[in-house]
Amino acid sequence: MRTSSASRITVLLFALVLMISCTSASTVSKDGKAPEVEPKIYSLGYEKVYSGAIQAVSALEWQISFADKSLGIISAKTPTSLWTRGDELTIKVNQPQNDKVRVDVSSGTSRQMLDWGKNKGNIKDFYEQPDQVLLK
Repeated sequence: MRTSSASRITVLLFALVLMISCTSASTVSKDGKAPEVEPKIYSLGYEKVYSGAIQAVSALEWQISFADKSLGIISAKTPTSLWTRGDELTIKVNQPQNDKVRVDVSSGTSRQMLDWGKNKGNIKDFYEQPDQVLLK
């Protein structure tokens, strides 16, 4: 009997780990709810905002794994630290609408159970950087 109870507990713990192992934060709502962190909207040209986003990633010392200006996408990875094994970020610089350029960011942690608020912090850190460059 004990083996059966121990196996059930093990299976339940494993299922729980799988359910919470991929944590993320985003400025884009995927489920119809409000995003965790608000996207940024700039009244600047697309080229300038995209360039500012690239500069922000560099200033934060994140590694760019993919960048395509025509698509407006930048993929980056944070370095490994005491709190994370590295987070994956996607920055989307949207083409202007009504002379406004919208920047959406998602940050995800796929190799650990909890992100300890790091993904939301990554997004906030990112948004501080282009503001320093673009809003001077």
